[in-house]
This record gives sequence, structure tokens and C-alpha cells, in this order.
Amino acid sequence: MKAHFSVLLTLIFGGQLYTADADLTAIRNYIAARAGMEAYQGDTKCGIRYQMDVIRLWDELSQQEQHLWLADVKQDTARSEKLITPSGHFMLHWDNQGDNMVPQTDVSGNGIPDFIDSAAVIFDRVWDIEVSQLGYALPVGPDGLPIDLHHVYFTDLPVYGEPVPERTVTIDGNVKYISYMQIDNDFSDFFTTGLEALKVTAAHEFHHILQLGYNVRQNDFFFYEMTSTWMEEKIYPEINDYFQYMDILFFYMSNTEFDYYAGAYSYGNALYVIMLDQIYGADIVRNIWESLLGRPLSMNALVLDGLRDVLARAPYNSSWLASLQEYGKWLHFTGDRTIPQMYFPDAAYFPKIRIARSDTYIFPDQIPESLNITELANRYIRLIGLRGSDLNLTVSASTFSEGGFSLLSNQEATPFYHLGESFASSNMIEDTVIVQLVNAQYYARDFGLDISSTATTDITMGPNPVRVMDGEREVLFRNIPEDGHIYIYNAAGLEVAHIEESASPNRIWNLQNRNGEPVASGIYIYLVKSAEQEHRGKFAIIK
Repeated sequence: MKAHFSVLLTLIFGGQLYTADADLTAIRNYIAARAGMEAYQGDTKCGIRYQMDVIRLWDELSQQEQHLWLADVKQDTARSEKLITPSGHFMLHWDNQGDNMVPQTDVSGNGIPDFIDSAAVIFDRVWDIEVSQLGYALPVGPDGLPIDLHHVYFTDLPVYGEPVPERTVTIDGNVKYISYMQIDNDFSDFFTTGLEALKVTAAHEFHHILQLGYNVRQNDFFFYEMTSTWMEEKIYPEINDYFQYMDILFFYMSNTEFDYYAGAYSYGNALYVIMLDQIYGADIVRNIWESLLGRPLSMNALVLDGLRDVLARAPYNSSWLASLQEYGKWLHFTGDRTIPQMYFPDAAYFPKIRIARSDTYIFPDQIPESLNITELANRYIRLIGLRGSDLNLTVSASTFSEGGFSLLSNQEATPFYHLGESFASSNMIEDTVIVQLVNAQYYARDFGLDISSTATTDITMGPNPVRVMDGEREVLFRNIPEDGHIYIYNAAGLEVAHIEESASPNRIWNLQNRNGEPVASGIYIYLVKSAEQEHRGKFAIIK
């Protein structure tokens, strides 16, 4: 019996940093769920994580767990019916009754469920695109010859599908797996359902079968999920099953390492591969897989080293640092910051990067002297109170690092500045900017922030507009006289808040009225009144 769980639960159960204990907990839940003993609590996309982790942690499982794995997961392949697809590349196995029964509608009257007829066409299309058009190599058998017939078992699963490794083959030092596929038998209880779910699953899981024919290392499975999810979008761009992972990706993206391997995050991180395809063409993804051949599995960063090498060579002539920085910039221009015909085609449907309150600073007083940027990451910080100021910013590191920064507004991005280079601007127009800090090294680094500024003495406020959906929860008024009072009115002229005099020149309003209730979206007018002056302005709150 399948159970559908929200993607957010993935972060609670399957999205924590993967330790051996967390992996074992996940495996045990998966085994128990497949055996019908408890509800499944992991992400519902793909089971490759469990398949590969069981190989790694087999000796940590109890004898009962090992027995259940062999009986209810790996050997769950007895089916009453089978069909070879028209291309001859797939043999489909299914049941017409019992737990693994596929939908039985047979409009064509050919004695084969329409679901299976459709699956045959879908898998053949997937083969044509992934192998014939995109040029991915087929896995090879013990004889070194390509495996041309792949088995697909339709199974009642808690996930869309999974590759099941049967045995390893080592050829020229490359560790490869010979695998078959298990695919859900009806796709009735997932984010995407029916034939659309079958389409993206065929694209995703067959790509895993091909990946396992290159050079396999457990630490690189973040990239397996990234490229398999990209392949769904490549073959079926109209379905967008990957949208379900965007909230998690954008919530955790700032200062999270690129190779973070948690199901939902890795699926969402397919956006990086989508970006590579859009900039360089689809061949670059296959080139990265090919670059793994012959590399020692003992390397600390097999996929990342291959990625670096491919980006650096012709015809791409780029770098890992430039690629990571570009990715961070593309991720900024989403939601209502989307720029038509630029960056991700689906950017308007994505949320925006979450910037933590602890990464929001009032300029210039609160700017920290240094910040720690985790390895292989973009970290975003928000500076507010810039309008009318002169800004000089230099980012540096005490030890050698690949990194730098850019400044991002709602519609523009500055050029990328390497560590030690400086950005300078006078009379800033924007009140709020985002600083994108990039660390392309394999280790976390402390970045020093050297800021010199000439701040305006005029009364100003910001951000304007206040975008509550971006995490902005307060308004900052600057350069307020010590005896100044701030009165805030709604568009109807009714006073909603009053900020008393204070010794501080900076005053904060928390977007609440006199009763402590959040105010509504709209246009607001503020009046700063002191013994010697009055100043008026207006701003917008957007929720």
C-alpha cells in the first residue's frame, strides 16, 4: 500500500546530512515499507539511494532485514506477463492481478492493458533520445559487450521507480553495474500521476541505468539524481514534475554545498544541469560522464574533478568557479525577478532564494568583518540602507581560494569580482542589494568583507518596496533626529503606527499596527516630525 508524503517530510527524514546512522534508518524504513510492515517516510522520487546504500551497509543490517531485502525488494520480479517493446530494447514485466497489478483498461482490445502499450512507446522514445540522439553508452556485460535488452518490472512501490543493481563488472579499472528497473505499477498517488508520471520515470530511471554503466562511486550520487532529473525535463519539458522540489532547493540554497546529497535537494539541484545544457548544449552532460572513465574511485571528488576538467577544455573554455557563480546568479532571477528570455525558461514559476535574517545587514553599521562560506557554495547576504550612499566593497580570503562576489538587484547583476578585487559605486540608487559570495573550493573559507563608505545624512527608509514574501519583516528609517517621531499612515490617511523618539538615528518598524497585528499589503505614507524639520515619504508593502 503506497503512502504519499509531502516533500517537506523528506527534509525531516531523508534530507538531513547523510550519516551512516541516518542512512541505516532510511534503509530500514524502506525495507519495512516494501514488506508492508510500516509506512514509508522518505522522498517518493527514486529508490537508487536505498539500492546503493544497502550494498555499502549490508553488514550493518540484521539477518531479518537482509532476508526481507532479498525477498521483498531485490527479488520481487516474478510477473505473469511480459512484452518486448517494438524497438526490441526493453522487456516489460507486469501482473494483471494482485498487489502489482497495472491499470487494466484495454481500449484497443489487443489483450494488453493500455498502460503497458503506452509504456512500450514511452520507453522506446526514451531509448531513442538518450542513446541514439544524445549518445550515451550502454552498460556492458561480463563479456564486454553492450547490453541491448533491459528489463522493466512494474511493481507496487513507495517511489516512482528505481534501478536495481544485480552485479558489478570491472573493465579497465572502471566499476560498472548491470541493473534492471522497477517502476511503479499505476502512479496513482504521487505529485505527478498517470502516464505523465510514467514518462518522467522512464526518462529518469533509464538514465540511472546508463549512469551505472560508467564509473560508479557512492559519494557522487548527488550528480546521478541531478542529471536524471534534468533528463526528465530534456525529454518531457511540458510535464515539470521537478517543480515539486523547488521550495526545498531555494529555501536551503544559500550557503549549502553544491554536492549536498539529500533526495529532494539533489532533484531540485538539476537546475544546474539545465543551466549547463542551456549555455553549452546537452553534450556537456555526457562529456562529464565520459570524463569519469579511468579516474581512480579513491579520488576525493570524482564527479567534481571531471566537471572541472570538462568546463576548462574546448569548446567550453570556462571554469568551475565561473559556472558556480553563474548558477548562483541564475537562481537569483526567479519569481517576480524573472527577466524574460534570460536564465531559466521556467524561472517565473520558481520561488526566490531565502536569505536568513542573520544574513541581512543594515548598511554600514552592521556589516560583519568576515563571513564563513561553506565549500562549493553560494552564500547570499542582504544589505539594506544603501540609497544615496557611496559604496566600496572588497572581498578577500586569508588563504588561497577560488571565489569572489557579485552584487544583485531585482533586475541587474554586476560583473563578477574575484577575491581581492573591488566594487565601487557612488550615490547608490538601490536601497537594498544582494551580495552573492562564491566559494568554489573543496573546503569552507572565511571571507573578509572590507567596506568603506560615505553614507548619506538625508532621512531615508528601506527596503522599498517591502517584499514580505522574500522574508523582509521590517522597515528601517535612517538619520532620524533624536527628538523625531515617525507616524505611519495607510492609503486612506489613517494612522496605523507611531514610533517614538530615540537616541538612535536608526528606527525599525516591524510592519505591525498599534494592536500588534500585521498590516496589509498596500501603499503607506510616513511622516518624520521633529522640532526643527518634517519629512514625508511613501513606500509599498507587498505580501
